[in-house]
Amino acid sequence: MVCDCRDCGLKRDPASKDPSTCSCCNCSKKRGWRNYDEGGCSQCKTRAGQAAPAKPAPPPAAKPAPPPAAKPAATPESAPSKQAPPPAAKPAPTIQQEVEQLYARSRKPVSAQEGQTIRNLMIESFTNPFPSVVFSYATGNRQDMDEVGFGPGMIYTEFLARKLHETGIKTFSGLHVDAGENWEVILSKISGRGSQCKVLVVILNPALYLSKPCLKEIYTATMLQENPVLFEGPIPENEEDRWPMIDGKDADDAVMLSLVEERFVKRNTIPSPPHTVERQPEVIEKVLDMVKKTIELRVD
Repeated sequence: MVCDCRDCGLKRDPASKDPSTCSCCNCSKKRGWRNYDEGGCSQCKTRAGQAAPAKPAPPPAAKPAPPPAAKPAATPESAPSKQAPPPAAKPAPTIQQEVEQLYARSRKPVSAQEGQTIRNLMIESFTNPFPSVVFSYATGNRQDMDEVGFGPGMIYTEFLARKLHETGIKTFSGLHVDAGENWEVILSKISGRGSQCKVLVVILNPALYLSKPCLKEIYTATMLQENPVLFEGPIPENEEDRWPMIDGKDADDAVMLSLVEERFVKRNTIPSPPHTVERQPEVIEKVLDMVKKTIELRVD
């Protein structure tokens, strides 16, 4: 149908494909289209010279979802099993159990491999240049049983050093001195320049009274708190059986022995003989407590 545009007066035919008869589309565009969308011809729908976007095709009808497949009935074989609860953590061993394990180890021959493993552990894990606690111990090598240079004294020392380390107390002993080093470095840890040692823990066994290095260590620590812990008995009762290598010919050795006899030998041991740590394992807790309190009291 041909008609005049009411705005521009030009002829227009909405059904025409001739652009000359649909110029009124631009009039509608100039007026902002408003309600003039119907003014555009069916061919071009001219809007600033661009074709109007095609109307989107209606979406296809959704297919009805198939009904869910029925789950097969659970059989005893396919039924899910209940999840097993996590295993309960093992309780920490009691001090009595630890001491039992300690003495079980000490009764076996100490091989060079085991002895070196203990030494490596002490050097790698427990070494400190300024320890609060120093150990004096004798290896106690058992002839025809332990490798030369190794013995149960190492096992006792490592055990007590580890227990102190667990409480945050720093220690040092001959186990920290590697092969080829001068063992007397331990004397500097006890009373040398910069020493912070407060306690000497003495591992008592019969071999201690046959060791001149142990005698020197105990003598060097006479001004410190000395805690003799009895791991093995018996303790020699006769003076002649204690450090028999000191024959009195050397004046310095004689003075050293005399002072140790006076200040150390007469000291009460933990536990009191004839008992040992094996028979009274609870004394380990007492030793740890005594060492801790001594360190706290002896503040430089």
